[in-house]
Amino acid sequence: MTVIIVGGALLVGGLFLFFSQGSVLSECQSGLGQLARAFSANAQQQCTTASTLQMLGGLGGALGAVIALVGAIKTAARPAAAGPTQDTAP
Repeated sequence: MTVIIVGGALLVGGLFLFFSQGSVLSECQSGLGQLARAFSANAQQQCTTASTLQMLGGLGGALGAVIALVGAIKTAARPAAAGPTQDTAP
């Protein structure tokens, strides 16, 4: 169960990081953004950082999905715990 929670948290965090960098990258890929990157080292660094963070977010989200899926499969494959049984014999 813990594996599913960890995988889900990694999935949500990775997707948040991935989508939060979209606006920065769209600015970097615009005509004005490319011009700014050509003349400003700060703008170039910001775009490189946003690109790296988006890539790491995507990888984290994919890894979280795999971890959560493996945890769910292991949990489903585990035999159910033997609960109290009712004896119908007199």
